[in-house]
Amino acid sequence: MPPDFLLPVQQIVLHSVCELHFALEDISISHPAFLKTTWAIAITLTPKIDTEGALRAGLTGKSTSLSNAKFFNTFSVGNAPGAEYDIKGHTDGTAVYLTTSTTLLDKRKTPVNCDTSSTAYNALTRYLGIREWLERTAAASEGTISGLTKLDKPTYNSEITIQIDGSGTFTYNQPFGTNFLNAFGSYRLDESVAIAFVAEPAKKMVTVHTLPTGAAYSSASSAPTTISSAAKSELGTLGLQQQIINLQTAVERRR
Repeated sequence: MPPDFLLPVQQIVLHSVCELHFALEDISISHPAFLKTTWAIAITLTPKIDTEGALRAGLTGKSTSLSNAKFFNTFSVGNAPGAEYDIKGHTDGTAVYLTTSTTLLDKRKTPVNCDTSSTAYNALTRYLGIREWLERTAAASEGTISGLTKLDKPTYNSEITIQIDGSGTFTYNQPFGTNFLNAFGSYRLDESVAIAFVAEPAKKMVTVHTLPTGAAYSSASSAPTTISSAAKSELGTLGLQQQIINLQTAVERRR
């Protein structure tokens, strides 16, 4: 896996959560209809790493070192670039982080380290654009079309590609010919972060009668905010769709 300065997983997740938090705060004021639905949210990280290394060697020569020889033989070992050793590798992974719009709007749970102006952010996290996308998506679901359409499963994908290449050539000249060696190496990292929203099923309101304060079981404790199984299933399907899209894009770039 790439080092942390190339793939800072914790920083990417934190910045994604921060952008979602700020966007939902703005939407709660400017487009409150969007938050009438409780949204289950998935943040999916999918790094894809390709590595390649090649080593090519060969030699050419002649049977004599005399420059004025009338007869001599020339030879080569292997056609240019001679013998070749090539190795390729591919690694990928996926991590999904689940949360809800209710959780992100809870100021007690919001990370305090949401400094979006920091220049130390990784390039992928610095230009996510989640906040603008979500605000414009919420705005587009209102107005004259609100009675004709319903916003369903908004998704967003951001990707950045980092490629490092290196090559070298060595040639040794001697009276009988030349020896040559070529080396090549490449490292390609595709980092993608996908955001998916799925509406939680509406829950029926339940009236709870509590006992007087101080008595045993005097109040009913509220259950922690969780994501329903149906929402998890839909988020998983959306995540697979995003992975397929990213894979197709990566294949097209390699052609």
